Amino acid sequence: VRRPIDAGIPLDLSVRAADLRDHPRGRQFDVIATASMGGAAAASRVGPKRRCRSSPHSSPIRRPATGTPPPR
Repeated sequence: VRRPIDAGIPLDLSVRAADLRDHPRGRQFDVIATASMGGAAAASRVGPKRRCRSSPHSSPIRRPATGTPPPR
């Protein structure tokens, strides 16, 4: 936290990804979240995220079929 945040003041929130890099178990990148008040950053947080390489034992990613209506 860079400065106190008043609960009554609206915040502008932004999230972005940065610094894509290799990792022994796949690829890694940082997710950076920033809260601003009146155009000035009030708080910021960086969290690393990892995308692991698939292994022969991992299950495939399942995606919903396109064009299929949702159940009623």
